[in-house]
Amino acid sequence: MTWQQKLQQPQWKAFRIELIIKHGPACDDCGTINPRSNVTGLDAHHCWYEHGKEPWEYPENAFLILCRKCHGIRQKVHNSAQVVLGSYMRLLSVEQMKALTFELVAKRTDLEQPAAFSFE
Repeated sequence: MTWQQKLQQPQWKAFRIELIIKHGPACDDCGTINPRSNVTGLDAHHCWYEHGKEPWEYPENAFLILCRKCHGIRQKVHNSAQVVLGSYMRLLSVEQMKALTFELVAKRTDLEQPAAFSFE
């Protein structure tokens, strides 16, 4: 099943609605408040992807709630960043990538600590 097909599944639809209701009706990027004060017109944007995870299996902090305009813009920027980061990662050894990951995670208080990461 493709990612787009998974986003049509009842599990994703229910999870998305729950995220948006908890978050409130404002876009995280532009701050625009959804005038309908409901879940239409807002998207739950995955900030990262993990191989093998279903769209609804991510923690709440993996998402931004965005209006459709900002979601489109952020997706384009996200895709460009993946290309740049991917080309940079090609230059690093596995050990260098692990060290960089631990260093970045250690600087974030809202993410799991490096000991919780498994590279096996």
